[in-house]
Amino acid sequence: MNLSAFAFATGPSPAPATTRPSRTTCWRRRRRGRAPPPAIGGETDPERYVAIRAALLHERLTAVADLAARDALDGVEIEEGELFIARARPAVPDEARLWADRLYGMLPRVRVTKVMADVERATGFAACFTHLRTGSPVRCPASPP
Repeated sequence: MNLSAFAFATGPSPAPATTRPSRTTCWRRRRRGRAPPPAIGGETDPERYVAIRAALLHERLTAVADLAARDALDGVEIEEGELFIARARPAVPDEARLWADRLYGMLPRVRVTKVMADVERATGFAACFTHLRTGSPVRCPASPP
């Protein structure tokens, strides 16, 4: 007797406790009212979820506004109603910078047009585009020098 045919005829067999049920099983349970409704962040009521997130956003914006009023935001200035943010210094160690320079030195110098021509030859992606004004298909020029 073919057991897979038997399982199909009687419905899905329960999944072992160690595996996640299939989408079909979850959908059937939800239709029968045996599965909990989908939740975002553990909250099943979308209006309550939005209210909680709005309150959290308001709390954090208030904290930032308080810091800005005391001029306590590092690297941030507000002058005559304009916000100025100082450029952050990269946190890359000097040794990593040296390694990056060495690695970039090992890469071949290639023009982006050459790379695009190679990709076009391999995939034919240009056929997905049309000319903006005329609507005609894009002509693919020969490989650039």
